[in-house]
This record gives sequence, structure tokens and C-alpha cells, in this order.
Amino acid sequence: MKKFGNTYVSKGINDLIESFGMNGQNGFTRFVCECVKRFDAKDWGDNMTPPSKRAMTRAFNQDKEIKASYTYADTGNLFAIWIIREVGTYKRKTTTVILPEEF
Repeated sequence: MKKFGNTYVSKGINDLIESFGMNGQNGFTRFVCECVKRFDAKDWGDNMTPPSKRAMTRAFNQDKEIKASYTYADTGNLFAIWIIREVGTYKRKTTTVILPEEF
């Protein structure tokens, strides 16, 4: 089984988690955790076409970069988060949860 390496959150994601509150009752924190689980299960996100999903699965199988997008909608908040797996030197993998505007 392929691993996703270390997982990090960007400053923007961290700021949103803090602004919404970090306790278990926080919908955004739960959303981020669920998206990471979906990503780990090779669910490449919301609003992706079947060809895009197939391309992400091929990239995963070839140890290439993967980018997934998930949409958060709750009480007047609507925005996307991206989860990106990058493969670096010596095939070290890093997974980052990021806002699209931070990319």
C-alpha cells in the first residue's frame, strides 16, 4: 500500500481551524479530517469529472503529484480546500491541506 507521507496544514487552513474553534464540535475541523480520510481512500474530491478522477488514480499509482478539491459549505461559509500530495527527493511524500489561493 502506498503512503501519503507526513501531512501538514497551511497557515490559511490553520487560521480557519482556530477561528472556527478546534474542539470536536467544530464543523470545519471535522470537515478537514473527513477530507483527509477521503483522500487516503483515493476519493479525489468534489465536482471532479470521471476522467479527472482516473487521472488522479493513475498519478497515485505512478507516485506522481495528486491534487484533490473538496467543498466546505456551512452556515454562510462556502469555500474549497485542496489536498496535495507531492513526491520529492528519494520518493519522500508530503501531503498538504491548503486553500486554493495559497497555492
